[in-house]
Amino acid sequence: MTHSLARICDRSTRFGYRGGYGTSHKLSMAANEFEGFQVILYPMLEDLKNVRFTWSDLKGDGGKAIPATDVECFTEDWYRLRANWKTRDVFFRGKLYDIVDPLIPFKPTTVKRHVHTPFYFRVRTRPDTAAGTYRGTITVQADNARPTELSLDVKVWPYAIPEKWNFHTMGQFVYDNVTRFHGKDFNDEVRRRYYDFLLDHRFAPTEQYIPILSPRADMEYCLKRGMNTIYLSGNFRGSDAEMAELRKRYDAVIKLGALDHALVYIGDETDKWDTMHRLANLVHAHLPGALVMIGGSFPRPELLNYIDIYDPQTGGGSKVYSLEEEGLKLIRESQERGEEFYWYVAAGPQYPHPNVQMEYPPVIGRTYFWMTWKYGVTGFEYYCYNIWEKNYPKDPAERYPNSKWQADGWSRGWPSNGDGMLFYPGPISGLRFEAIRDGIEDWESHLALRDCVEAVRHRKHAAKHKDLIAEAEKLLKVDEDMVAGFTRYCLDPDKLLARREALGDLIARFAAVLPLTEKWDAGAYTLAKAAEVRIAKETARRRKMLRERHITACEALKATPLSDEQWAALWPQRVLFKQDFESDGDWDGDVVDVGGASAPRAAPRGAETPRPQRALAGEMKNKYHARFARVGIRTDHARAATATWLKFRYFVNKPGPIEVMAFDLTQGDNYAGRIAEPVVGKWAEATLNITRDFRRKDGSAARLAPGDALDDLFLGAGKPGDKECQLLVDDVRLLGLD
Repeated sequence: MTHSLARICDRSTRFGYRGGYGTSHKLSMAANEFEGFQVILYPMLEDLKNVRFTWSDLKGDGGKAIPATDVECFTEDWYRLRANWKTRDVFFRGKLYDIVDPLIPFKPTTVKRHVHTPFYFRVRTRPDTAAGTYRGTITVQADNARPTELSLDVKVWPYAIPEKWNFHTMGQFVYDNVTRFHGKDFNDEVRRRYYDFLLDHRFAPTEQYIPILSPRADMEYCLKRGMNTIYLSGNFRGSDAEMAELRKRYDAVIKLGALDHALVYIGDETDKWDTMHRLANLVHAHLPGALVMIGGSFPRPELLNYIDIYDPQTGGGSKVYSLEEEGLKLIRESQERGEEFYWYVAAGPQYPHPNVQMEYPPVIGRTYFWMTWKYGVTGFEYYCYNIWEKNYPKDPAERYPNSKWQADGWSRGWPSNGDGMLFYPGPISGLRFEAIRDGIEDWESHLALRDCVEAVRHRKHAAKHKDLIAEAEKLLKVDEDMVAGFTRYCLDPDKLLARREALGDLIARFAAVLPLTEKWDAGAYTLAKAAEVRIAKETARRRKMLRERHITACEALKATPLSDEQWAALWPQRVLFKQDFESDGDWDGDVVDVGGASAPRAAPRGAETPRPQRALAGEMKNKYHARFARVGIRTDHARAATATWLKFRYFVNKPGPIEVMAFDLTQGDNYAGRIAEPVVGKWAEATLNITRDFRRKDGSAARLAPGDALDDLFLGAGKPGDKECQLLVDDVRLLGLD
């Protein structure tokens, strides 16, 4: 049993198995992650007939389990490399090896004597898989041999790979190739199967070179699965008809609250600067808030202030579309302006630069994303996922895997080995695609560790965690043993996996510290809150940049820019905090039932027969008001957005203002506002702009700042001593816009 990052194929001397033998294996992984390993069978005396595997649930403490259904087994298929200049000049001195990659769902098979035959196993944890060690067994059976039991231990760290992606992926999912392969068997169910497959591998099912909205179907579903990239068009040329169609797609994306994820692809590895300026201005002016991307671009004078997503090749020497090591500072400079910075590999760059074609060891496909993290790159574009041109048999019965796969997917041109071919029809994954996903998950784990550092570095007593923070900062830099440059990086799977183990173990140590917050510590974050604030800052910076480019483009095209109010309406507000008093919480006042016939009634909640509803009634223990209520946010402080609103429902029975305050723990003072003339005698709703309209109680000109910790909300009504005054509040929300 061994890791997943080695090709094992005794048909080729280069890929023969040279490891040890054993009957146990250990894995470590986060929640919501996939991780693989290989079981290699080597019969000594005779062929093994009708080999099959069975496995148990993986059981942890307290009845916890990873069910057997979340463990899968695959046969590793092989095919012969095609002759090209890489096999001739770079890798194999002209030899054409048989090489494994496709992972076909396992069926009972015969295993040849004196041949190492690998089988790929994949374990999946779910977002709610609890931390701990899970143990189970795999049983190997054959008709002509005694069963052999293998043991598997899986350590699950106390954090999860986020369901909503931070890392961006995109490229061309060749939809027509899927429909062509499946023929009359293609339907919506097959399409969804491919979409789920790509989303499971953290790849967006976009169609980069097609002038359509993509994904072309199931958009809302894909967003819920975590996808964070939408193409309004993959081939925009700037005609009036195109713009009219783009506007429809743009409006549909806004309705989904997904404009932050929308881009228009205007060029590919191009130096036609004037054309790019014209297309970028059209997008920025008429599709405000949408991002402009050129595949094969890096920040250069000709593109500055036009392009929002840069996407160079990782090295390779092109003056037009390659980023070289001496240009690494461009990444941070671009991101500080609010731009996105991704990169790609394709037919190039050539070895020793990293790539994911068949000639390259699978470990490179994982190490590449450690390089991606080290240099601050936040996305990976792969031009085509599934070029299968030489694999369409006339007879449907001969469809793969019923026939041998051809490594070259191109119908013409120089022969390639897996170029533009990340996976196989079915869909069927491969060792390369699994390694790429593992690399993306490693990138997300690095980001989780950075969020851990931010969650503790500003606490009142952060000094007691200084050694832990220093250890994390060292690991986050990715030292030269792992990545020393574009052509110098780790090729040793054992070393990479040891670093991955150290990364997960360090996050686990932070997980033990994160809950140990002190009351009224403005610098204390949970891990989720640290991620929320990071995303808010990135979002605010990007939207500010896009606002400026919208105005500039409108000036260039003599168009009218959106007003501030129209611009704000493009973006969904996010919920910073909510309290409906239907469960436990932190407040001062009396929670009362407002669902009875004689009580003040809350607004309907959509049910035909509403359940009893509760609201917070202000208490009389206050020298400034007849009724006073406090809604606390002390266990996990809300963090102010660029613009922050307070929204709530209220009931008062007497005229007079409702005074409202929000305590800014970061600044150590209340921000105060009011409802001057509230509705009296019935339930009403109020929305107050804290950022714009509230003033600090000490009379200073300070304003609520993004990221400030909000600790308490206060509401008061009536004159002191008025026992008849009533104040009830319900459905309290803090809303933010970045």
